[in-house]
Amino acid sequence: MTITLSTCLITLTNNSKKLWCVGSFLFFCGVLAAQNSQNRLPLVSILNTIQSQFPYTFTYADDVVFGKEALFPPDTSSFNVVLTYLEKETGLTFTVVDDSFVAITAKRKVLFCGYIKSFDDKFPIANCLVKSENTSVTTDDKGYFELTLSKNRELLTIQSPGYEILHKPSYTLGTACGTIYLNPTIEKLPEVILKNYLTTGIDKTFDGNFLLDLEKFDILPGVIETDVLKTIQALPGIQSANETVSNINIRGGTHDQNLILWDGIKMYQSGHFFGLISAFDPNSTKTVRLFKNGTDPAYTDGVSGTILMETDDTITSDFLGSWSINQINTSGFLDIPIGKKSSLQLSGRKAINELIETSTYSQFFKRTLQNTELIENDEEVTNSDIQFDFHDTSLRWLYAITEKDQLRINFIHIDNELKFTEAANVAGINTSKESNLKQSSLAFGLNYQREWSKQWQTSLSIYDTSYLLESINVNILDDLAFFQSNKVAETSAKVQVTYRINQSFSLNSGYQWLETAVSDINELGVELFRERRDRVIRSHSIFSNLQYQSNSSNTRFKTGFRYQYNEKFATYTLEPRWSLYQKVAPNWALEFSGEFKNQYTAHNINFQTDFLGVEKRRWVLSDNEGLPIVKAKQVSTGVHFDKRGWLFSTEGYYKKVSGINTKSQGFLNQYSSENEVGSYTTYGIDILINKSIGNFRIWNNYMWAQNDYTFDSLEDKNFPNTIDIRHAVTLGTSYTLKSFKMAMGLNWRSALPTTRPIVGDEVRNGIINYEAAHASRITNYLRYDVSATYAFLLRKGIKMHTGFSVWNLLNKRNILKEYYQLDANEDLQRELEQALGITPNFFLKVAF
Repeated sequence: MTITLSTCLITLTNNSKKLWCVGSFLFFCGVLAAQNSQNRLPLVSILNTIQSQFPYTFTYADDVVFGKEALFPPDTSSFNVVLTYLEKETGLTFTVVDDSFVAITAKRKVLFCGYIKSFDDKFPIANCLVKSENTSVTTDDKGYFELTLSKNRELLTIQSPGYEILHKPSYTLGTACGTIYLNPTIEKLPEVILKNYLTTGIDKTFDGNFLLDLEKFDILPGVIETDVLKTIQALPGIQSANETVSNINIRGGTHDQNLILWDGIKMYQSGHFFGLISAFDPNSTKTVRLFKNGTDPAYTDGVSGTILMETDDTITSDFLGSWSINQINTSGFLDIPIGKKSSLQLSGRKAINELIETSTYSQFFKRTLQNTELIENDEEVTNSDIQFDFHDTSLRWLYAITEKDQLRINFIHIDNELKFTEAANVAGINTSKESNLKQSSLAFGLNYQREWSKQWQTSLSIYDTSYLLESINVNILDDLAFFQSNKVAETSAKVQVTYRINQSFSLNSGYQWLETAVSDINELGVELFRERRDRVIRSHSIFSNLQYQSNSSNTRFKTGFRYQYNEKFATYTLEPRWSLYQKVAPNWALEFSGEFKNQYTAHNINFQTDFLGVEKRRWVLSDNEGLPIVKAKQVSTGVHFDKRGWLFSTEGYYKKVSGINTKSQGFLNQYSSENEVGSYTTYGIDILINKSIGNFRIWNNYMWAQNDYTFDSLEDKNFPNTIDIRHAVTLGTSYTLKSFKMAMGLNWRSALPTTRPIVGDEVRNGIINYEAAHASRITNYLRYDVSATYAFLLRKGIKMHTGFSVWNLLNKRNILKEYYQLDANEDLQRELEQALGITPNFFLKVAF
């Protein structure tokens, strides 16, 4: 109720109320003056004023309030607010005794004691930490503790390794030195057996595969920012025959045989700049898992390898962000908390060529467009106004619905676009038209996890992903336009149940529904020619995987299967998967892995001029005839030694992949137009020697492999694979001193196969007369790289990162591909595809 002067004037006519109104007005003016005063008042004076405002009487001993002073409560609208304020200001306890009295007493210390024991075996837990709001103690050998509290409602935290942390108010636990039980935790089975495999942040797991933690990642030669798909190429058994991230060869397989998942979403596009850099922003990617063999049955296809990229699942409590720029692109990243239960992560990258065209960008551009129509168009046609752009955007939203329910939503968009103008004088008229090429991906994913108990968890994962590659290739002299399109649309739903049986055993089982649709369009002119082909495959899969770890951790294995039904072909496939790790001595361990896999998608390379010659691969779906299901079988065994900074690892493997088509192999010889089905067999050995000496780390990778085709319907039934790399050596060293990091490395590999015309009889009847398929080799490959980074604190909360790298420091002229063709006069022409020359790069990053 507010009493104003006008109210008092109105009531002056009533003599009986006159004194009450004036007195009330003066009282509230006095309260207002006390609130605005900055002088501390005796507590007794404040209590007397409050007593006149509220229907309560304060009772206290004189020595309790003697000498106490405080500022008058700033808010007197609520009696409870006033009491809370006075308790904080005076350190006294205000207790409402009944409806009209408040007792004021000095605060007393509360002695809290108890015994901490395990819920399972009822044994006491020694050295258990018990924390109150102001102090902490640890339990003795009997699990006993004593703790002095300032009040009986303090929040206690009780924790001990191997047990669940307990957060409880003290009054709910009792004060009679009772027993408090802690539940043992059932931890996730440890995975890592070899840490810092090449550098910090790269570890080898017990199932023979690799885990990359990009937040801990140190440095590798030639890589200044953590390009996800370039980084994994430093691992044994991983190569890229043409130096791109869109052609990663895992143990002799082609790139289309790799399953690439971003937060559980399958990605059919992996690179920007048509493969020279990864399409996945390292700012939004926390970990990468690489499976070369022994893949978890929860994952389908990927007959050659599986690459799993995962964003951070931690809900952010602080606002985080970064901005970076290098000589190719600029990127930004934000991690935004939304209350206490949710956070939103945004990231994006864009090419900087519209702002400035650097020498690095020019090198990339030249490397991408060599031997294409943009460089080698008809003599009468002039190309101009060449524009290229790429960008990507990703979003991740995390929401902790409850302590047991977690929801994650992901979105990613990747885009590359190239366009240029073709001009010519046609029939005396200057004419110009635009050709263009677009490559993009759009994907959405949802993941919901529920922890029913420490033993049972379930998850539901749904994603929808699409990939589009299309181009318009103008023939300005004939006034024609050739339109091409390749589109993939895929939807998946997966349910998983995980049961942690005990500390040693864990069982994961589930079901996945998958629908994949591929559409191809070729159209010449408006009415001259049009071809469209659409295919859809739906499959149902059940999977199960049992994981075991002995109490000593010396024995660990995973074994499981994936059973799949294909609706279109009415076929059933069984895919067993397994891995075993056995420690045989203090520093020695053995490893065995194996898997069966099937895949329904593959690349086709129909013509070398497809999509302007820049991107020559299109996705196709199996028809179980000319394009059969690709099937793979693989086994491997390894030996590992780890002691005093020395790491020795060697692994041998054998893999056979059947159901491949000649059109998916990119032949540039007499078989380039064939459409035959065959297989390839690869076997080899991967060796790593790694030594850490103080701040130095030195490593040496060696790979030997033999990779051969079998095509029974071709004249050459057996010949080397297009990406047959017999020997590869990587030497590297890195040095770290606080925030300064530097790395140098050498990459050498033996020459790739090629097919050359027969000397002296190169052309017969207008056709190139080739030797036996892949009977020759190009030249050996050699590249030397360096990189360095430095980080420093710019100001509190803001950190600066900077660095540089030089790719191919010696400017070695490496040949990636050699092929032959006839010109208009039927003269033989030798064409070469060259790798990147010396390519420097520089970056600057601000993190806050």
